[in-house]
Amino acid sequence: LKKQLDGYKRSKEVKVLDAAPSPYTNTSIAVAADYPNTSVQAISKSLNVVEEVRELASARGLHNLEAKNLDPMNMKSVPDKSFDIIVCSFGLTFLSSPEDTLAQFRRALKPGGTLIISVWED
Repeated sequence: LKKQLDGYKRSKEVKVLDAAPSPYTNTSIAVAADYPNTSVQAISKSLNVVEEVRELASARGLHNLEAKNLDPMNMKSVPDKSFDIIVCSFGLTFLSSPEDTLAQFRRALKPGGTLIISVWED
């Protein structure tokens, strides 16, 4: 992820989606803190996770991070081709329809954008 973000021009606002964020990895918090010119959106179907991300962002004074209660499998409210980078750290493992989720990611990713997924190894 760092390599991808470093590849963008510093003057360009990069739009990052953290889908199904984990309170253990805090990807959205790290990206928002380390790359202040990014616009980070964290989405989760768990309101508890959304509230935790909001609290962490507020505590760190991160104004470039928005957390929303939204199911990654049903992101119809997210416009097509709206993100430069989509990250899903282990969340895909816990969703009932990974195929539908990946289709949503593809639709929301800008042409030439980057999708970064990590999953548990069997």
